[in-house]
Amino acid sequence: MAANGEEIRICLEGGKVPAPSNLSVNNNELTWTASGADEQTSYVFTFVGNVSKREVTAAARSTKVTIPANLAESRYLVEARAVRNGSYSPPTDGLKISMKASAPEDLIKDLETPQGIATDGRWLYIANNQKAGGKVIKTDMDGKNPVTVVDKLQNPTGVATDGKLLWVATQGSGGAVIGYNMSHNPYDQQIVPARDKPGINYLSYLDSSIDPPSGNIPYPVFFTSASKGWASAGYLDSQLREIVTDLKDARGMACDGKFIYIASWDRNTVIRASVDGKVKEDFITVNKPEDISYNESHLYVTTDNGMLIRASRLTGAVDDSFTISRRIKPRGVVVWGNYVYFVEQAANRVSRVLLGWAAE
Repeated sequence: MAANGEEIRICLEGGKVPAPSNLSVNNNELTWTASGADEQTSYVFTFVGNVSKREVTAAARSTKVTIPANLAESRYLVEARAVRNGSYSPPTDGLKISMKASAPEDLIKDLETPQGIATDGRWLYIANNQKAGGKVIKTDMDGKNPVTVVDKLQNPTGVATDGKLLWVATQGSGGAVIGYNMSHNPYDQQIVPARDKPGINYLSYLDSSIDPPSGNIPYPVFFTSASKGWASAGYLDSQLREIVTDLKDARGMACDGKFIYIASWDRNTVIRASVDGKVKEDFITVNKPEDISYNESHLYVTTDNGMLIRASRLTGAVDDSFTISRRIKPRGVVVWGNYVYFVEQAANRVSRVLLGWAAE
């Protein structure tokens, strides 16, 4: 696959049947113009990646087909063939597919003031700040089979996990970050790495599979607190150290091992700072940023004015062709595989967007 708007080569093999033309991708569908086709013609599309290969067949006179979602990679060669009486369409030098992000999908509904979200790749964890007592809800990656794994929390706002421990940020009792052992059912409290940190918002865990963490970040749980950007350098409150100290408006924070990205709400920017805090710069210009997540090439940012944006991790440039708008108070955000998951607080739901066809 290629980036939005770039040409993608379609391999067409064999015979004399007219090939589908003007192929495009929109909202998880591959569409085309069936030029010269008749009732005897069908279409075969093969999506070929380094790991997976999927074949999709479309009937005669079809002009669209659903793209398979169970794919292991986010970049593919698409082989397109028109078939009639066993003959395939002739080769062509290149059809263009204009890539567009898919529409958001409602995943989990009927929550009560959800805030943060995290995943370990097997499960989603959502901080649900409900009136009867806050809780963390666990679901599968499709938002099904919800169970409560932590309850009786005071204003939970953020969650993070490494698959063994689940950290929860709470604004009650002066503000704290609490760690829970995920091998027990229900999860039991193990550690309290931070106490008396009012104004805690979102949590972030440094995934070392993308960039190995710096040697001075041995326990990489990050969070913002009141007027300071904090990073945990250990699991005890006495080991915490300040990284950025002049932000009265910090919301979400993420770290890729080289830089810390902080959503500066009042300044309408995402700040990028070195992990030692010595270098700091305005990196992404965006109105009222809330939370931040990242993958190999991009940062994903939710905003208080109803948007989910994508920006380059290299330059900070916003990809306007991706922007998802008209959402209802998007809050926590996390990227995993081919999807970006985000909380819509005022709509009491979690949504996701398929990234596999908005090429990375």
